[in-house]
Amino acid sequence: MYLQPNSRTFASLDADYSDWHKGRDQFSLWYLEIEDTACRDYLNTLQQQFQPFLYMPNYRQWHITLFVCGFWQAPFHLQHLSDHFHERQLQQQIDLLHQLQAESFELKLGGIRSYQSALFLDVIDEQNILLQLRRCFWPVAKEIDAMIYCPHVTLGLYRDEFPANEILQQMNQTQTQTWTVKFRHLTFGSYQARELQGELSAHYHFLLG
Repeated sequence: MYLQPNSRTFASLDADYSDWHKGRDQFSLWYLEIEDTACRDYLNTLQQQFQPFLYMPNYRQWHITLFVCGFWQAPFHLQHLSDHFHERQLQQQIDLLHQLQAESFELKLGGIRSYQSALFLDVIDEQNILLQLRRCFWPVAKEIDAMIYCPHVTLGLYRDEFPANEILQQMNQTQTQTWTVKFRHLTFGSYQARELQGELSAHYHFLLG
């Protein structure tokens, strides 16, 4: 849900969330790495302007989530759970990506916006490239995140319940620019489920033509 005037943000708590991970460690996803140094500096600058509102530390690399797969490489006795992602499913998705024969592509980073739980930048996909890529994942596995897919770059999670009007006012006062980013590969990786805003670990790169 987008942040609305006269509301409050949701606080992200550094908790264990054992009901979610059930003892499993690696939560996996397909994503696009933002590797352009100047663009990363720009994102760091934006994040710093909102740092009093955001959960820190935040070690997660700048990226665009493409498809949320679920837990993988879990112990055998937990692989029956509905949010487990099997390695055979990963291989099937890779096979479909090969059939697509996608070329390298560009996306634009746009204005700053906010969910109730997180601050983010819009991603502008004029050619609907992300939809084509995501179609390689749907036949194989049900996406874990049931929300409507909205490509974005997360600047940070809110660390407390702040008045929305304070956030919205600063957003209106923050200067942004449209930034074009080129992507030459897709990444399959994971993060540690018990660590809030921990690093992404890349396990596989799918090179684009």
